[in-house]
Amino acid sequence: MAAKITIPKNNVTPASLMRLLSLVMLISITTIVIFSGLGIYFLFNDYIVKRAEADAISMSQGFVALNRTLILTQSQHNVLRPSLDSTQFQKLDNTLREYLSPFHVIKIKLFTTKGLIAYSTDRKIIGQNSYGNQSLNNALSGYSSSKMQTKNLMTDLALESRFDVDVVETYVPIYNDKGRIVGSFEIYQDMTRFRDDVVQGIVLAIVVLLVILLCVAFIAFKMVQLPTKQLGIVQEKLQYFASMDSLTSVFNRHQIFKILQTEIARAHRLNCKLSLILIDLDKFKTINDQYGHPTGDEVLRQVAKKMLVEMRQYDTIGRYGGEEFLIVLPGTNRTAAVVIAERVRSAIQELTIVYHQQKISISISAGVATLSPADSSMDLLIKRADKALYEAKDKGRNQVIYDFYDSTLANPLLSLASHDLRE
Repeated sequence: MAAKITIPKNNVTPASLMRLLSLVMLISITTIVIFSGLGIYFLFNDYIVKRAEADAISMSQGFVALNRTLILTQSQHNVLRPSLDSTQFQKLDNTLREYLSPFHVIKIKLFTTKGLIAYSTDRKIIGQNSYGNQSLNNALSGYSSSKMQTKNLMTDLALESRFDVDVVETYVPIYNDKGRIVGSFEIYQDMTRFRDDVVQGIVLAIVVLLVILLCVAFIAFKMVQLPTKQLGIVQEKLQYFASMDSLTSVFNRHQIFKILQTEIARAHRLNCKLSLILIDLDKFKTINDQYGHPTGDEVLRQVAKKMLVEMRQYDTIGRYGGEEFLIVLPGTNRTAAVVIAERVRSAIQELTIVYHQQKISISISAGVATLSPADSSMDLLIKRADKALYEAKDKGRNQVIYDFYDSTLANPLLSLASHDLRE
C-alpha cells in the first residue's frame, strides 16, 4: 500500500481565521443587540418619565389656577393650607378626584414647605413629615423631578386595588400669586398602559437592527470568504512546496528531519520502538554520465514512487540528499525494519525504468538502525544507519545491513569512512 503523505499545517490557517472571524461577528452582533436593547429600553423609559413629568406639571398648574382658594390661605402670605377641616377636606378631595380622573393619576399628595403632608388621597398618612426626601426638597427649591417605579400594589383614586403597576412619581412645586414656592405636589401616574408599547418598540427595534447587522455580516463574510479561500489554496501550495521535494514528490530533507525528531521524542516518551532506513542508489553517477541528468531525474522519480508503494501507510519517506532517501518507521523493531528494507530493495531490483526508449535497471543499498535509549539526538541514530549503509556499499552493494548497536561499548559510534564507494 502506498504511504500516505500528510502535509503538516500551521496552527493559523485561513480556515481557522474564518472560524475566528465568524466567532467575532457572532459575539459582536450579540453584544450590539444586547446593549442596543438596553439603550432602547432606557430611551423609552426616559421618554415616558419626561412625558409623565410634563403632564404632571401641566395638571398641577391647571389645578392650582382653578382651585387656588381650596389649597391656599387667603392671608397676605397666600401659603398652602397646613390643615383642613372636614368640609374643606371633602371639597378638596372631591375636586381633585374629579379633576384628575381623566389623567390616569393613581395617587396625589400635597406638602407644605416644612415637608408635612397637608393632603393625600391616602388619608392615613396626612400629617406625616417627609423630611429628608430629596425629591421633595428639590421641588421645594423650584425643580420638578420624576422617576419610574413598579409597585406591587396600589389603591387608585376610585379606591380600587391595582397590582403590578408601573408608576411615574413626580414632585412639582406649587407657587402662589407672588411667584413664591408654598408647597409641592406629589403625583403618581399610572404608566402601565405603555408597557406593551415599550416591549413592542424594543422588539421591533432589535429585530430591525438584527436584520441589518446580519445583512452586513453576511456581505462582509462573503467578501472575505473568497479571497480567504484563495489564500488557503495558496498557503497549502506553499506548505506543500516548503515540505516536499519537487523532483520526487516525497518529503524534503528539512521536513523528514522534523518528522524524525518528532517520532524520536514520541518514542522516548512512550517507550516504544522506532527504526529508520537510509537508502542510497547504487552507481547512480554512472547513470547520469551514461544517459544524462534528465534520465537520472526520471530514475529518482520512479524509485521514489516504487518505495512509496512498498512502504506501510504510517511510514514516512524523505529525500535525504542527492540519490539518498530516508525512511522513518514508527513503532517498528529491528526485525520488522530489516524485512521492510529488504522488501523495498527487492522491489527496486525488479524495477525496469523506461525513459526515451532506454531501459534502465537500478539497485539500492540500505542501512537500518533502531532507536536505543542512548540515542539522545537524531544525529546519533542517523549516523548509525549511515554506518550500516556504508558497510552495505563496501560489501558489494544491493543489500541491507543492520547496525548492531552494542550498549556496553563506551563509544558505540565508530569513525565514519569516506563515501568514495557511493557513485
